[in-house]
Amino acid sequence: MVKSQNMKKICIAIHGLAHAGAERVAASWANYLSKEGHDVSIIVYACTEDTYNLDDRVRVVPLADTTEQYFKMPISKKLLCIRKVIKQEKPQVLISFLPKMQISMMLATMGMRIKRIETVRNNPWVDKDVEGKRKLWNLCFRKSDKVVVQTKEQADYFSEAIQKKCVVISNPISKEFYKIQKKYTDDTIKKFVAVARLNTQKNYPMMIRAFAQTVQKYPECTLDIYGGGTPEKQQEIQELICELDMNQNVHLCGWRRDIHKLLPQYDAFLMSSNYEGMPNALAEAMAAGLVCLSTDCRTGPKDMIDHGNNGFLAATGDIDSFAKEIDKIVRMNWQQCAAIGTAAREKIFEMCSEENTLARLKYMIENEL
Repeated sequence: MVKSQNMKKICIAIHGLAHAGAERVAASWANYLSKEGHDVSIIVYACTEDTYNLDDRVRVVPLADTTEQYFKMPISKKLLCIRKVIKQEKPQVLISFLPKMQISMMLATMGMRIKRIETVRNNPWVDKDVEGKRKLWNLCFRKSDKVVVQTKEQADYFSEAIQKKCVVISNPISKEFYKIQKKYTDDTIKKFVAVARLNTQKNYPMMIRAFAQTVQKYPECTLDIYGGGTPEKQQEIQELICELDMNQNVHLCGWRRDIHKLLPQYDAFLMSSNYEGMPNALAEAMAAGLVCLSTDCRTGPKDMIDHGNNGFLAATGDIDSFAKEIDKIVRMNWQQCAAIGTAAREKIFEMCSEENTLARLKYMIENEL
């Protein structure tokens, strides 16, 4: 372990550590900062099973015995509970993730002398978690010492004064992706994959309808979708697959822990989101060397993909535009695929290098607060 010359007590606040993008980043930050010598704890609503692995030195501090118990608390009791935990942990730096927790942390720590870092994990203009709370959420950033954004575009949401506090830190890529790479050896591009939660933001109906156009021309093409979701959302998507008579071509595969091992088995990656922050799934697919197609949604994809050089972009929400780009991919030869996959891999490893992610976070905490 490398001891920091300016070791600090750091508290990361997030609703939980189950498998999703923000949670993965929170766990990565906690593990790295702990290994660098900082005293790190993570405040969560409650401890749950099947979470990201943490360094043994990282303490997880639950606010309640169960998530349900936490949600049943009146707001005043939640804030008192948070304030009590903060007084016990005595952090010098508080890093808050996601709107609900950010607002709670701001209100609960008023008057306390703590350096506060707020993070932006989604498109700040349309993030659904901000609905009805935007004024309070904006206040979090005005009162913060630093604001971590994933892309330069996200900083445009803020006033000039807040932009001066913004630091661009891309999501770190797991070291597992440095060990794998898709190898293109023939011109048969037919196995497509998508990885994302089954929710409205990801707009799977658009993707599936566009893919149905592909199957009409290339009936051997398949699409495997990995990601969890509510039973209602799963049923909704499955019913669309049946309606389009795509049961033999489109499969809902559920969530998988070993997605890094599965990606190289596919020929191309699809993402159809209406909006994003910096999509981890897209970054991981690019790191795996896959040809990737994403909607040109705000924010993230345009920072990651140079259309036609290291991937492809389609108009957001446009079935025909998305189908056109899929058709372009299917007709590529293996040399073209290999070149685009290699360029994608190089772009992401540069963008998400340790120097530009975890080391940048460490420098900010040790030298800029």
